[in-house]
Amino acid sequence: MGWMRRMLLAMAASVLLALAACGSSDHRHFEPWEAEGLWSGSTSSGGTFDGVILDTGEYWFVYGTAAGAGSVIHGTGFFRRGRFHSDDGLDYFFGYDRPFRSAFSATVDPERRIDGDIYIADRLEGFSMRYDPEYRFPADLREAARQWRGSATRLLTSGDFVMSVDINGAFTASLAGSCDYTGRMLPNRNGRNVFDITLSSVPACPVLFSANGVAVVVRGRLVITAITPDRGDVFYAVAQ
Repeated sequence: MGWMRRMLLAMAASVLLALAACGSSDHRHFEPWEAEGLWSGSTSSGGTFDGVILDTGEYWFVYGTAAGAGSVIHGTGFFRRGRFHSDDGLDYFFGYDRPFRSAFSATVDPERRIDGDIYIADRLEGFSMRYDPEYRFPADLREAARQWRGSATRLLTSGDFVMSVDINGAFTASLAGSCDYTGRMLPNRNGRNVFDITLSSVPACPVLFSANGVAVVVRGRLVITAITPDRGDVFYAVAQ
């Protein structure tokens, strides 16, 4: 994408950013029970749209198309005047060398559904997600402690993914064509069905990489979303 087009799209995105930010920050508040949960749904263009929102307001959304996962969107949301907003999101759209800015505004029916509009790759998309009751159950390391096989993606790298987790949450992992990793996943302090995860490339890798995020194990499927400390790159994996 040329720099001029990207600048114009960024200016368009600023409209939603301005709406999300209008008024004093003193009017922001977050009620943990209002949006927290594991959510699954779709976008107005027909893509899949799933995610986790923690009790802190931090969120991790995954946008997918018929070809597979398209991007991971990360940020922190807040409530104002009855709506859930975010104006600090970053959209890690796979195939680009840096994330796009993102923002959203949505209505929330607690533990039922979320409906709103979000910028994905500088395009405004409607979305609708329903609550997954599996979120109510505590994360269980016994369900995570096994070998997982699937695929993983960073902004410019993707490949087959293998991960072995022990009963204490320590793991080793390998992304084909990239690096080997070590790390740990532990139940989040909120007592719900989400793990905190940290991973780092082994010293032998040509480029050092580390990321922090969340992981979810639901119905025999593992999903990892994590970003680098500088928010410049993402690590996404899905395995069974």
